[in-house]
Amino acid sequence: MNRTLLRVAGGLNLACAALDFAFGVLYLAYLGPALSGEIPLFSGVMTAMGVFCFILGAFILAGGIFARLARGWVLAFTSSIFALHVPLLGLAPGVLLVWARQDWSKTIRGVVWGVLGFLGFLSVCFWAVASML
Repeated sequence: MNRTLLRVAGGLNLACAALDFAFGVLYLAYLGPALSGEIPLFSGVMTAMGVFCFILGAFILAGGIFARLARGWVLAFTSSIFALHVPLLGLAPGVLLVWARQDWSKTIRGVVWGVLGFLGFLSVCFWAVASML
């Protein structure tokens, strides 16, 4: 495995985790209390989204640390898939982790590229629909 690509992918996963934690703070500290007086249901939804961001951020943080240490490739790759929801930054760790894995055949690598591309497409579609709402 290429350790340089693993370390770069780990750094990108850590950046995605930092963004997740920032969104979690935004949801819990600002959006939840701001909407509590107007629509109580949205306050609960924002609180749940904040907690979800913290849990997902912790998982992505663990995968980023393992990738930086060049250990636990499966955890690093799984956390990079969960990092796909971070706009523009989430796809790069997965791509770098697939490139770092040199012992795969072209068929397996092609399947993983296809899965990553499909998940990236779904992420882009989600953000496009969310921006229209």
